[in-house]
Amino acid sequence: MVRALVGGVKPEARRGISSKHPGRANPDALAHYQRFVAPLLRRPWPWIFTGRKHLPTHDSYVVVANHSGLGTVESLLLPDVWAQHLGPDHPIAAMIHPAALRAPGLGGLMRAAGCVAATREGAAWARAHRIPLLLFPGGDHESMRPLWRSKEVDFDGRKGWIKLARDHRLTIVPMAITGSHVTAPTLGYSKALAYLSGARLLGVRRMPLSIAGLIAMIAGFSSAAGQPVTKRALRALLAYDVCFSVPWVPSRLGFHLLPPLSPEALEADDDIIYDRVRAAIRGVLARRSASR
Repeated sequence: MVRALVGGVKPEARRGISSKHPGRANPDALAHYQRFVAPLLRRPWPWIFTGRKHLPTHDSYVVVANHSGLGTVESLLLPDVWAQHLGPDHPIAAMIHPAALRAPGLGGLMRAAGCVAATREGAAWARAHRIPLLLFPGGDHESMRPLWRSKEVDFDGRKGWIKLARDHRLTIVPMAITGSHVTAPTLGYSKALAYLSGARLLGVRRMPLSIAGLIAMIAGFSSAAGQPVTKRALRALLAYDVCFSVPWVPSRLGFHLLPPLSPEALEADDDIIYDRVRAAIRGVLARRSASR
């Protein structure tokens, strides 16, 4: 178990592909983001933040959230949300799919934002620096669920986050994210598309059947009329790769921190903890959906 340190990072904590400054964004990058990017994002995707009082005063906690709309808008807005309501005195390391950290360009941006790999190694690296964690148990599986399942919380049976909380003695703080699933609507996902698009080379097991991506694919194939089928197919796949994760539907998002689980709650069975967190998040999604 990696615990808070007085004299530095424990020798066994390894950085790997994670940020060298977990949980703390590069000051210059954050300043540019807040000045130029955040104002543009707030126009189509205004947001609200609630539940600040539920965040522990110590640093030994993990925020467990649902993941929707391919995660694009959520990921773009979270730095703005955290900076405005919590500031630099409350750093948090978002745990990101290793494929995103390996991707050229994107990986550098994620590391500049202080993200760590969604692995045991990434968690240990952040905790060695006394940084709380933010993770999405459902990951790409949940974020790619079809549009008509927007009110569902689908962690896909993944319970590694419960063991992580126990191993590092972390307080579990559920967070419900609402309104994001419609921003990049999908019809589900395809494992075959992960191979065809080349994403499997980065460790991605599935790719979304996003409406934007499918439209781009059809347009790419049609625009190459008269060329060999192979070239048309490659052009279609390239168009898909460029456009599949682009959010295009305006929506009002909500980031809602919920009451944390007590330390004693971690003594319960994994299934009980899993169901309790899912139910708490699902309840918020259902109430917000009903009030629209």
